[in-house]
Amino acid sequence: MRLAAILNERLTGPQAKIAARLGVSQTTISAWKRGASLPPRTRLPGLAKALGIPLARLAEIVASDRLAKLNKTAGQVPAEGELCD
Repeated sequence: MRLAAILNERLTGPQAKIAARLGVSQTTISAWKRGASLPPRTRLPGLAKALGIPLARLAEIVASDRLAKLNKTAGQVPAEGELCD
């Protein structure tokens, strides 16, 4: 989970303050940081701003993490560079 690593690196400080700034609960921030869940599209603009990265880049990271979760769940992890149909 690349997003979890980025969140843990860049979102430092009290989770309550971070959660309030993003309009989510502390539990949600914790789940994102653990990789237990991924943010919905509606939260990406604020999260990108808080992380200091372009929205398009964050969207790519989240999409990649979602695909990795789906592949893991299905037990079909494609080889690096292999396209999924």
